[in-house]
Amino acid sequence: IGPSASALEVLNAVSWPDAKTPVMVVGHQPWLGQVASLLLSGTEQHWTIKKSNAWWISHRQREYGNEVFLKAVLAPEFFSD
Repeated sequence: IGPSASALEVLNAVSWPDAKTPVMVVGHQPWLGQVASLLLSGTEQHWTIKKSNAWWISHRQREYGNEVFLKAVLAPEFFSD
């Protein structure tokens, strides 16, 4: 995935939400923010994600379709001594 990839291209590359195992996506702005906004709001927007932060976005199947939710946002300070 190149820096000019769209949010949808990133999600297709990792088979979201149908991947058989958990997936971690590592990348750069602007597409990390665009992926997060598409998943959490339903529209691709220019959200800012701070460098080195980890966003844990998950989903579950419901009767009415997929439910997407933010489980955690972890800053690098969380992992240091």
